[in-house]
Amino acid sequence: MPDNDRNKRDAVGVAQLRAVLSAFSRHRPDIGYCQCLNYIGAVLLLVCEPDRAFWIMAAIVEWVVPEGYFNETLVGAVTDTRVLLNLVGRKLPSVLKHLRKLDARLDAACLQWFVCLFVTVLPIHLTIRVWDLLLVDGCHVLFWVALAILYLRKNDILKCKNEGELFEVMTTLGANLDDEAKLMEAIRKFRIPRVTIRQLQAHELKALSEKMGNLKKKGE
Repeated sequence: MPDNDRNKRDAVGVAQLRAVLSAFSRHRPDIGYCQCLNYIGAVLLLVCEPDRAFWIMAAIVEWVVPEGYFNETLVGAVTDTRVLLNLVGRKLPSVLKHLRKLDARLDAACLQWFVCLFVTVLPIHLTIRVWDLLLVDGCHVLFWVALAILYLRKNDILKCKNEGELFEVMTTLGANLDDEAKLMEAIRKFRIPRVTIRQLQAHELKALSEKMGNLKKKGE
């Protein structure tokens, strides 16, 4: 029966994903299991065998994204959300102004974008295309893509009259993004130089580290 065949395929997929995540947790016990890794592993298993999926996942964690993206503090990812806020203020000032008017936090929404590498916001075929860029050009692609998404849905964001409407838009940003050519064209508009992003990351990481240090002192 077709349903039985589907159930068998699903069971095999779950077992393969569990094996990849288990192997990674043994490979990197300092990280262990991070919830977003199941999204990344699941997408990798759509396009390659489990052993290759494991090694690509390891390469993404260890070589592509900044250190601290997948540890307990997520300090690398939090730093990048702060960088993104800076870039939105430079490149899409009307969006940032409107978000502040609604007292909404873009960094909270975009944290999931970054740690899940856009799996939760873009259709799967666009996610894979973005990952191609990510593996070739590096972590700076995350900012280019985030800015492109906000740019393409800018009018919808600016129409929001309250935080509830904004939440609905932010959780469905990828719903109308199905055109690969359109997304790639938007990404090209925001190819911010790597050196600029590195400088911003260094600045924001220093500021975040100082803030965390101060909070720790207050708690002692």
